[in-house]
Amino acid sequence: MPQRVQLNATESVTDQLKAFLKSNSARVVDLFHLWDDDESGTITKKEFRNGIVAALGVKPGAEELAALFARLDPDGSGTIDYRELDAKLHRRNVRHAA
Repeated sequence: MPQRVQLNATESVTDQLKAFLKSNSARVVDLFHLWDDDESGTITKKEFRNGIVAALGVKPGAEELAALFARLDPDGSGTIDYRELDAKLHRRNVRHAA
């Protein structure tokens, strides 16, 4: 079982997810596949909640979870695809063609 990252108030959740990936010698794609339970190619809010609990060992409140999900789902589709997760966890400014 992967090592968990302990949430703390001084570090953003995305930074903590990066630490989780580093401490487990994992890649963003590994995290994505771990969270994409139904192998649909996207992460739903339920899959995301379950993934956060598994990776960070905490169950965030509904508002906190919704805010974080929204940050990782910039197109507002209601799911997180790999490109969205990768862009946020690598802190790249990815611009999608309109």
